[in-house]
Amino acid sequence: MQQVVSIGGFHIYLFGITIALGLLAGYFIANWEVKRKGLDEGIFSDLALIVVLFSIIGARLYYALAFNMNFYIENPLDIFLLRNGGMSIQGGILGGVLSGGIYLKLKKAKFKDYADAFVPGLAFGQFIGRLGCDVFGIPMETPYPWGMLVRGQLVHPVQIYEALLDLMLFAFLWRRRKDLKFKGQLFVEYLIGFGIIRAGVEFFRVNPIWYGSLTVAHLTSLVMIGLGLLLYSLFKNQDIPPKRSYEKKGKSEILMFYGYILGLGAGATYLFYLIRA
Repeated sequence: MQQVVSIGGFHIYLFGITIALGLLAGYFIANWEVKRKGLDEGIFSDLALIVVLFSIIGARLYYALAFNMNFYIENPLDIFLLRNGGMSIQGGILGGVLSGGIYLKLKKAKFKDYADAFVPGLAFGQFIGRLGCDVFGIPMETPYPWGMLVRGQLVHPVQIYEALLDLMLFAFLWRRRKDLKFKGQLFVEYLIGFGIIRAGVEFFRVNPIWYGSLTVAHLTSLVMIGLGLLLYSLFKNQDIPPKRSYEKKGKSEILMFYGYILGLGAGATYLFYLIRA
């Protein structure tokens, strides 16, 4: 991993910094939505802590089981060495959703309400976190100008591919959040959207093969998409919220929003290449 600061025997890595920043940004965006929707802020605070903790556990366990099981069977204690790398974002999502769902069930709070409040911040947090990832993609068959030279090979910078797609997913969810046809809509659209993003980016990465040219991460993405479509069909006729009269934004405000997103994406791309250089 790319080291940023070293004090004595303590090291701080770029990926750790971007994950921490992503968690903070995601928390504040989700908190904003919780307040806007009038949800219980106490439940949200506990929920956020539980989701973060079990997302980390889920990300590590899923990586160990699905991507490198033989190694961790022989070296079980290494599963606790998070700084040695090996985390799966899909496993993290699974751990967060399951733990969050159980906690909300115990609290008798509505999962759909909190899930819709969470996912825009989750997508934005993934955008930031992915920028520090050290896992590059496969070698480029055609030398495109945005390729990165890693150990003498020009490879696909899959980190920035996924980061920018996550930012686009955030923009989509953020624009949709005030005009939902049913509760849980943002959550299922996130599942489908991120499943498509991860499946697409996976064609440029190297991971254990599941079938043909499809990897384990492709399989997980297909499950996410299928689950999203199933939940969409189940949710669409339930918990339909009353119509609310929101002031419609003019074209200039919409253009300004997408201008911010475009500027943020361009700035993040510049920083990505600057740091990697």
